[in-house]
Amino acid sequence: MSGNGYAAQGNNFGIGLVNPGTNDNVIVENTVIGNANGITLVAGVEGNIIAGNLVVGNPPVQVSVTNPTTSGVDIRNLATPGSNVVEGNVCLTMVNATCASADTRRRQR
Repeated sequence: MSGNGYAAQGNNFGIGLVNPGTNDNVIVENTVIGNANGITLVAGVEGNIIAGNLVVGNPPVQVSVTNPTTSGVDIRNLATPGSNVVEGNVCLTMVNATCASADTRRRQR
């Protein structure tokens, strides 16, 4: 997934669980780059697995430089803590998620 969204519209994303009650999805081993936001989970989503994804450059560096008010991140998890599995993803910026480093991902393969 790449190139989704505009800087002025911070709600755009590469992969999104954006409606409460969007439950029990598996999002594994995707590449999500160059979007206004990478992966987005809203409050009220549960039982989803988001693992092993490469999610970097959201928003792209040129957007970050030319539009510094952009609030995009690689992974934005606004769901209740512990209600979804978000692990083993490689990313640089996150909200309520952890990111493994690229070196960690190489060792896991």
